[in-house]
Amino acid sequence: MSQQYPGPQQPYHQQPHPGQRPYQGQWHYQGGPAPWPPRPPKNNLPTPAVVAIVGVIVAFLGVLLVGALLPSDHDKATPLRFKDHTGQSIKTASASLEKADLYVPQVRDARNGDEVRIDEDDWKICFQHPKTGTRITDTFDFTATFSAVPPHTACPDKDGERVRMPRVTGLRLDKAVDRLTTIGTSPVSDNAYDDEPDPEDGQEKKFTVCFQSPKPGSPLDTGPGSFHTTFPDLYALPNGEHCPDKPGTKKNPEPAPPSDTSDDLPDLPHIHRPDLDKPYLCRHTRWC
Repeated sequence: MSQQYPGPQQPYHQQPHPGQRPYQGQWHYQGGPAPWPPRPPKNNLPTPAVVAIVGVIVAFLGVLLVGALLPSDHDKATPLRFKDHTGQSIKTASASLEKADLYVPQVRDARNGDEVRIDEDDWKICFQHPKTGTRITDTFDFTATFSAVPPHTACPDKDGERVRMPRVTGLRLDKAVDRLTTIGTSPVSDNAYDDEPDPEDGQEKKFTVCFQSPKPGSPLDTGPGSFHTTFPDLYALPNGEHCPDKPGTKKNPEPAPPSDTSDDLPDLPHIHRPDLDKPYLCRHTRWC
């Protein structure tokens, strides 16, 4: 069987490409004319220079990220901690807090817990909250509370507890006065004998306390901030003298006046009065 010759073939570069159709003597893609012969596909892989640039950028961003995650020099520094302000005045402690960018503290009376006006800046701090050394993580939310007492007033043993009367009997009068003045009271010095002169100013070293009022352990109202400051009484005698049994005793009592005796009165006859006799009273009164 003979084959039919297909006719002259077109050159290779003029042969149609799949998807092309002849149009006006030229081969076109169905979507429009296209160059022929087909161009080789482009190489979309990045060049070594681009890869190097991208690598540098990624490394730089990594360094920034790691630096942000690591603690800064400020974080590595010593953390801010609450200092000890006991014994300081409110004014001094408030200035220290303000320097550390902390809020103005709350102040209360250490003797009873009552709130104190912030303008009482000369009061002495006895207790503080939180405790010394507490780490301050947020200065915005941190608030300090100080328990203080007026000037020249001793701090109580516990926060909110009133000062109590110490025992000063047996002490030299000047030392007892100093101790009571330190806790905010105003002692009064009297002679243990009611008929002896009281100690004068400057003679306290020559006297010894025999009695005290109020008794040891009694609560006291102390300091100029109190409405009823306690004035303890100290009853003393010159050094070396024996104390009496109780204060107010007379050292030289006055002799008692002579008493009348029945021997000095004449004998009086018995006077009979019927109105005073019991039978008479029972008959004429309603009490029987």
